Amino acid sequence: MSHNGDGKLVAPAELDADGRPADFSQMEQQIRQTYVNAKTLLAKYGATLDDVVEETLFVLDVPSAFSAGSKVRKEMYGTDMPQCASNLIGVTALAFPEQIVEITFRAVIDDPADCADKSHTTPAGRTDAPAATLLKKVPRCQD
Repeated sequence: MSHNGDGKLVAPAELDADGRPADFSQMEQQIRQTYVNAKTLLAKYGATLDDVVEETLFVLDVPSAFSAGSKVRKEMYGTDMPQCASNLIGVTALAFPEQIVEITFRAVIDDPADCADKSHTTPAGRTDAPAATLLKKVPRCQD
């Protein structure tokens, strides 16, 4: 999610009298922070955004997400055409009132530790973590 290291929401949206986001001008900042958090989480598994095969953005405002998301995606992946599937889904609410975007990432990574198991019978494992889903792929080890 778009939280900093202290768990505080980065660039929270201003709320109206009904407790709903009043504007979506913070979309770019929240998207950027979510990518930063994903990069940090991926690094813990020896992965990068290059290992991401799919991402899904859940947003409260589709037009502002298209505008901000396109810019930030290119910046974070370092290319105009990131090589992963991308979905953008409009929703009516997210976990926190001030939150206007949530992004999930699916990455496929090799785990060199699996090479120790020469039987290759270990099924692919799955580790779910906030803001990212990491899929572990059993590598083809050299004998």
